[in-house]
Parts: sequence; structure tokens; C-alpha cells
Amino acid sequence: MTYENGTILMTEQEYEALQREKEQLRQQVVYLEEQIHLLRHRLFGASSEKRRKTQAESDSVQFSLFNEAEVEADAQPSEETGETDAEATSEGVETETITYERRKPRAARERDAWLYQGEADEVVEYRLSDDERVCPKCAGELHEMSREITRRVKIIPAQMKKVEYVRYVYACRHCEAQDVVVLSQYSGHSRTEKFQVLIS
Repeated sequence: MTYENGTILMTEQEYEALQREKEQLRQQVVYLEEQIHLLRHRLFGASSEKRRKTQAESDSVQFSLFNEAEVEADAQPSEETGETDAEATSEGVETETITYERRKPRAARERDAWLYQGEADEVVEYRLSDDERVCPKCAGELHEMSREITRRVKIIPAQMKKVEYVRYVYACRHCEAQDVVVLSQYSGHSRTEKFQVLIS
């Protein structure tokens, strides 16, 4: 390879060698990208624990294929004692049985009972503003009739709180006097959403 007037000159063999090297590097990049994809899938796949167990089992089977000569040598009896190596090693090894207890997961009812015990860590209230407390049917004023309370577990990294959501339900006294029930409540959690009218 020579350099002349800002141009690199090379022979045809040098050019072909560079092309081969480039192709090998490209194939290596493709291979490594596939390996990264497989490893990520193993770590973060749907059933990663099951896959790890089956992978360990398949690895032990694969390794045993390479140890056939050693397995056959262990199976042949020795000339002095007449025992196989596997029998001799199993006699000298003590086995230990380990038992342990673990707590069973709580039932769903117990978790729900915990959620509704005691005070909530945070209370989020959804109330209608004075401008929104107007009956859509007769334009009368809506009054606070009841509350709907929903509790959810809000998990923040390294924190867990019981959050209580209170939605106020409104009714129109003018319409109630005429036996027409008009209920008004938030349809969602957004403060900007208008109330939903339920007519029965």
C-alpha cells in the first residue's frame, strides 16, 4: 500500500484482503448482536425462571456427552477392590437433607382487608366547582349527596402508600321534589373532565 498525492494506492491482493476482513468483521457484529438479543431474552423473557432451569438441565446433559470416557472409566471395577469408582466415592460422601418453612402468600381477601384498614396515607378528592354544580336539566343548584371511596395501592420505588380517592356525588333538590332523580359525578380522575349525568 502506498500513499501518493492524497490517494492511497494498493494492489488487488491487498484490496481483496481488506474486503475479506471487512466481511469477517460484519459477520462478527451480526453474531454478537444475536448473542445480545438471546441473552436479553433469557434475562427478561416471559418465563425467565423456567428457562434458566431448563437451560441448566440442558447444559448438564451437554457436558455429560463430553465426559463419556470418564463415565465409562468410573463404571469399570478397579483391580484391587473390585468396586467401581462411583461406588467408592458414594460410600465416603455424607448426604444432608435440608428442610425449611416458608410463608404462603396472602389470599386476595386478606390483601383487600389490609387496604381498607386504618387511615389512607394520601387522600385525593374530586369535587365539582361552584360553576359546575348546576343541574343540566333544570339549571338548579346541585348539592352533595354522598361520597364514593375507592382505595388503591400506589407503589413508588422504595415507598408504598394507601391512597384514598373520594368522588362526591351530587343531586338536584329541585328535580328531587318532582320525583326526577338526576345524579352527577366525575366520570374519571381528571379534574378537567365534566361531570356525568345519570338520569333514571
